[in-house]
Amino acid sequence: MKNNHSFILLNVVFLALGFISFFLHINFFDSHNLDFQKVLKGTYIFSWAFSFLLSTSLFVLNLKNILKFQIGFLYLFSVFLKLGLYFFMFGNLLELEIFTSFIMKINLLIPLFLALIFEVIILSKILNNTHQ
Repeated sequence: MKNNHSFILLNVVFLALGFISFFLHINFFDSHNLDFQKVLKGTYIFSWAFSFLLSTSLFVLNLKNILKFQIGFLYLFSVFLKLGLYFFMFGNLLELEIFTSFIMKINLLIPLFLALIFEVIILSKILNNTHQ
């Protein structure tokens, strides 16, 4: 039962970090450009919602002993799925004139990489519990 509470607490902490990083990102970079804020908000929502759903799914699969030893492979597949969906949904935004500089394009990838770090930490916790 302790593992369930620590998993929930870890998800809440990382979702809070996602909100904090979004607001820091908006305030640190071009905060006057409303189009940039709207696009950045969409990328944060997609990245963190996908990460939350993925980590919860992997946790439930581990908890129910379904595909317990294939969780790492499922995660590896999900990374490619997430990258594909991300560029399918947001790839055309790189053509907009607000994203003409390299820095602005990198700003779109920051939420993706922050969420990937979150996923790896959650996955490592799940896999450590699997092999104990």
